[in-house]
Amino acid sequence: MRSNAIISSDQAEALVANFADRFRDFAQVAAEAGKATLISRYGRADLAAKANQISIAVSAKDDIDLCYIKMAVAEYFSSAVGPGVVHWSGDGEITSPLPPFFREMRVVLVADVTPQMRRLRLSGRDLHHFAADGLHVRLLFPPKGSPPVWPTLGVDGRIVWPGGADRLTSRVYTIRSRNIERGEIEIDFVLHDHPTHTQSPGASFAEHAQPGDLVGLFAPAGGEIPRAQSLILCGDDTALPAIARILGELPSSAHVRLFIEIDNPECHYELRSGPNIELTYLYRDGRQAGTTRLLSETLSRLEVDNLADDLYFWAGCEFGDFVELRRLARRSWKLPRERHLVVSFWRRGFAEGEAPSADARPASGAKSR
Repeated sequence: MRSNAIISSDQAEALVANFADRFRDFAQVAAEAGKATLISRYGRADLAAKANQISIAVSAKDDIDLCYIKMAVAEYFSSAVGPGVVHWSGDGEITSPLPPFFREMRVVLVADVTPQMRRLRLSGRDLHHFAADGLHVRLLFPPKGSPPVWPTLGVDGRIVWPGGADRLTSRVYTIRSRNIERGEIEIDFVLHDHPTHTQSPGASFAEHAQPGDLVGLFAPAGGEIPRAQSLILCGDDTALPAIARILGELPSSAHVRLFIEIDNPECHYELRSGPNIELTYLYRDGRQAGTTRLLSETLSRLEVDNLADDLYFWAGCEFGDFVELRRLARRSWKLPRERHLVVSFWRRGFAEGEAPSADARPASGAKSR
């Protein structure tokens, strides 16, 4: 599927160059004078500046991926030039007010899997796109006490969010499991220990969820299963669903070392085991999450010479550990970009959804605690 657009600007070449720089951390980008090509898991975008115009061509395998890549391009130009400058032609014409990647989901089961983790099973229609490798989805939590008003797509491909009393709260979560034929997915939520949940709408929704409650969902849009034979996976409570998902989809021949930070043995989480899997739990023992640096201190003690030549390193954690672990991967272990992913899922002292920095998050957004 293909769509095209033309933008007029007397800064055409600079805009194309800045576009390439903006997306370089999140996709394969090739750039030369006046031209840029972006290739991501969603599709491809080709930009070319000539005189005072920029021609844009995007392509993807289906309407959902086409929507995502059009949205990324439109968001950039809306920020750089102004809203409403992108007018698409070709495939992907808007035929419904709801985005094709949106699904309304209904809670059908609520269960506690650890003292600090609650699982919700959600049911919805037409979940075939969820068979893709994407780990994460964006959940949309409507205000209590009124029928939800869901987002729509604008003519430029960007999301139009409801405002006022209908304002939604959105956070990114990991799909723990999925049954596409039955139209069901399961998502695990970390339950917070602070007295109010004004900073954690996801945890609040999970704590009070009842079968029949509605939540909106955007189809998988970030995080893929690493393809490697030697891996180190580490994380705190917030990363457990993603680690379990990755571990469950790796081949049995893969050698995996796991480092998991949780409060105590009662918080053990169901993870795949096997002869090639080595699991180390790091206990906080009542200390507050985000204060111990257990992950970064433990990983920093690993001997570099004992690391596999083809190692893939994945980590999801609080921002402080994120900074140290990313430095460890890049400077001490000297892992190339394609062989590590270190993500800040949350930051102590910040409201949920407040990003500490743009490069601390995956392209799909910061994962929610």
